[in-house]
Amino acid sequence: MPDTGLTSHVIEAICAWFDANGRDLPWRRPGTSAWGVLVSEVMSQQTPMSRVIGPWHEWMNRWPTPDDLAEEDSGEAVAAWGRLGYPRRALRLHSCAVTIATEHDGVVPNSYDELVALPGIGDSPLAQSSPLRLAAAPQCLTPMYVASSLEQSLGSQTVQPR
Repeated sequence: MPDTGLTSHVIEAICAWFDANGRDLPWRRPGTSAWGVLVSEVMSQQTPMSRVIGPWHEWMNRWPTPDDLAEEDSGEAVAAWGRLGYPRRALRLHSCAVTIATEHDGVVPNSYDELVALPGIGDSPLAQSSPLRLAAAPQCLTPMYVASSLEQSLGSQTVQPR
């Protein structure tokens, strides 16, 4: 079924709702790097946002780039993870930083295939929604699962998260 413009209308309505109701989270602000968004996504898996904000600021101050984290021992990442729970996420994030530093010149990949190849990311909801899609337009986020639902319900093959 061709896209009749309804898909774009629905996405615009979602974004308008988000503009009026979305939470002001630091990683959604303009200028946040793809690395900052990636760190926030890993931290917020199964952890309430209210518990992520403080540690995210601490991590971004200590390790503002993947290179900075990659230079540290993985034990430092686990220690800094603190009370976020599931400390294996810190180990995966450290491995991810090492790979970004060594195989991508310190830049978070900007293609889906490269993103899902990162340690701890894989073909998961995290890879489908961020950091690339989120960092591109953090002012209004349409997660991939929302876009997929719209594609299925509206019959469009061209819904793009924004």
